[in-house]
Amino acid sequence: MTSTEEEKQHTQDEIEEKKYFEKCIRCFRFYRKHALQDVRKAITDFKALPEAHRAMLPNFYAQQTTVMKCIDVNYMFILHMLHDVADMFLPPELEEEAGEDDAACKTEQCDITEKKGSGSTSTSDKVNDSDCENTDDRNTREKCKNLSISSDQDHHSHKSPNRKFTNGPTDTGEGLTMGDMDRVYTTLRQYVRDWAAEGAGEREKCYRPIIDAVKSRYPDGKLVEILVPGAGLGRLAFDFASLGYNSEGNEFSMYMLIGANYILNKMTGPGMVHLYPWATTSTNNLKHMDRIARVNVPDVDTTKIPQGTRFGMSAGDFLEVYGKQKNRFDVVASSFFLDTAHNIVEYLQTIYQILKPGGRLISLGPLLFHYAGMSDQISIEIPWEDVEEIMEKIGFVMEENKDISDVPYIQNTKSMLRVFYDCKFFVAQKPAL
Repeated sequence: MTSTEEEKQHTQDEIEEKKYFEKCIRCFRFYRKHALQDVRKAITDFKALPEAHRAMLPNFYAQQTTVMKCIDVNYMFILHMLHDVADMFLPPELEEEAGEDDAACKTEQCDITEKKGSGSTSTSDKVNDSDCENTDDRNTREKCKNLSISSDQDHHSHKSPNRKFTNGPTDTGEGLTMGDMDRVYTTLRQYVRDWAAEGAGEREKCYRPIIDAVKSRYPDGKLVEILVPGAGLGRLAFDFASLGYNSEGNEFSMYMLIGANYILNKMTGPGMVHLYPWATTSTNNLKHMDRIARVNVPDVDTTKIPQGTRFGMSAGDFLEVYGKQKNRFDVVASSFFLDTAHNIVEYLQTIYQILKPGGRLISLGPLLFHYAGMSDQISIEIPWEDVEEIMEKIGFVMEENKDISDVPYIQNTKSMLRVFYDCKFFVAQKPAL
C-alpha cells in the first residue's frame, strides 16, 4: 500500500470512527423516548381491557408512573455520563444539542446522586392525567393526579420552563435499530455486574478465579503488567490495579468506553449515583418492586489506586491495537472475551505474541461466539477440543484447565428467567526462553 493509499485509508477510518461515535451518542440520547414507547403501549393495551378486568388491577397506572420516573432517572444518569464526551467526535449539530442537554442537566441538578434519608428523586416525570381517570382506586389517583405527559407522540420532552430538549436528529430514532438500543440497555445493566453491590455474586463467579490465579502466581504485583481485553466497564482491570498490578483494559465498544470513563474518571467515592437497570424489563418479574429495584454505583472508591501503579483503558479493536506489539504483558486476563472473535485463532496468536516469555493467558468464559449466525460477518465457531489443540500448536503450555458451572452474565437475580453458562477456566503459559 502506497503512502497516498495509507492516508486515504486513515482518513476513511477516522470518518467511520466519527460515525460510530455519533451513533452511540444518538442511541444514548434516544433512551428515554425509546423506553417510554413500551410503557405507553402497556397503558394503551390496559385501556383496551374490559372495565371489570381493569378493576382487578387497581395499581396498574401508578406502577407505570413509577416505571416512567425510573426511566427518567436513568436518562439523567445518561446525560451525566455524556457530559464530558461531547467534544470527542460530535458533529456541530449534535454538539449544540448536547450542550443544551448539559445546560438543562445543570439547571435541574440531575438528581441521581445519593441523598441520605431520602428514597425519592427530583425528576418531574409526567403522564397524561387521563391515564389515571379510569381507575376507582383513590390511592392510585392521588399518586397520579399531579403528573402529566405531552400528548404529542413525536416529542415527549418535559414541560419545565427551565429545561429544553431539542427535537433534532437524535430525538427521532431514525436509522437506529433495536440492536443499537439494546447496547444502551446492556451498558446500564453492566453497571450492576461491574460496579454495584448487587453484582458481587456474579463478579465472584466471573472474575474471582482469574484474580486468584494471578495472585497465586504473581504475589508481588509491582512489576507485573496485565492486559484485560474486552474490559467492558473496567471492573476487572480496576481490581487488578487496586491490588497493585499495572493494569490496562482494552475495549472496542464505544458504549462501554463512555460508561467506563464516567465511573472511573468522574466518581469520587462509593455510592455516588443510582439508577434503575431493570426498569425497562416488563416480563418475568415476581414483584413490581423487582422491576424498579434501585442500585447505587460504584460500590467501591474508584480513586483508590496504590501510588505508582499504572492503570488505564485503551480504545479500539483488540487486533488493531495490539496486533503489532510483542513481549509486552506478563498476563492477559480475559473474562467472556475469546468468543468475541471473528477468528479465535488470530486472537490466540496475538495473545501469544504480546505475552512476555513465561507470561500467561488466564481465561474464563463460554464459546457462545458473538458473530455466530450473522450472514454478513466472518465467524469461525469451533468446539473447546479444537481450541485446546490450536493453543498447543501456537506454543502454549496448559497449566490449569477446569470447568466452572452456573456462571451468570448480567443477571437480574430476582428475575424468573436467568441464563447460566458452564464455562472453561484455564491458565496457559508461553514458555520462558
